[in-house]
Amino acid sequence: ALTFVAIVTAGRLEAGAPRALHRAQLTAARRFDKAQNLDALTASLHEVLRNIAGDLFEGETLLQDRQIDRALALLNRNFAKELSDESVASEIGLSTSHFRHLFREVTGHPFHRYLIALRLERAKAMLERQVLPVRDVATAVGFHNLAHFSRSFGRRFGGSPTSLRKGRPTP
Repeated sequence: ALTFVAIVTAGRLEAGAPRALHRAQLTAARRFDKAQNLDALTASLHEVLRNIAGDLFEGETLLQDRQIDRALALLNRNFAKELSDESVASEIGLSTSHFRHLFREVTGHPFHRYLIALRLERAKAMLERQVLPVRDVATAVGFHNLAHFSRSFGRRFGGSPTSLRKGRPTP
């Protein structure tokens, strides 16, 4: 554990970390010496590494948050267009698999489910405020199949698009 801390510390110092980091090895050695078992040693190692290099990982998190924010903004602007997780990942500079992981972590939903929910929310707002035919609303929010739109709308809101417009629930 101490060798690992020494390697991480040396790397940080070479990258321009403050000289105070030199004390990290001494502090780590003292903490590791007090560890009574492997679990305590592991916990101490994690704490030492957070102190030495935690800011590096926070920067990565901030970058990833900004990338997902860009993806969400892209979705909000282009929700009615043909969008795939592959195309959005490419647009924001992430691999598709990493994007899928981060997107789900941040939003709590897989990309496709989030996109469908966004489209349905926009459709509901349009149906409440406009007098467009349901088919036109479905197309305007990115659904190309009216039956799929109606089924999805019913699952999401508990009634058909037409019943929402008329202000009465579906039986």
